[in-house]
Amino acid sequence: MTVDFNELLDAFEFVSSVGIGENAAFLCKETGKIYWHSDWADDVEEIPDIEDSEEYIVSGVVPPHSGR
Repeated sequence: MTVDFNELLDAFEFVSSVGIGENAAFLCKETGKIYWHSDWADDVEEIPDIEDSEEYIVSGVVPPHSGR
């Protein structure tokens, strides 16, 4: 898996920019794609089903609709 450092840094800053649980980022360990979620805006793309998945690294709090 290859991850662009600047994208990873952007995701970290995105999660850290607001209160706990308001933003989250998910890194797919297989593809290196980063998914973004914010309680303040609609998701641009569908958040993957991460319930019981070892495929993703989660930064921030998992959004309520994911089942966790």
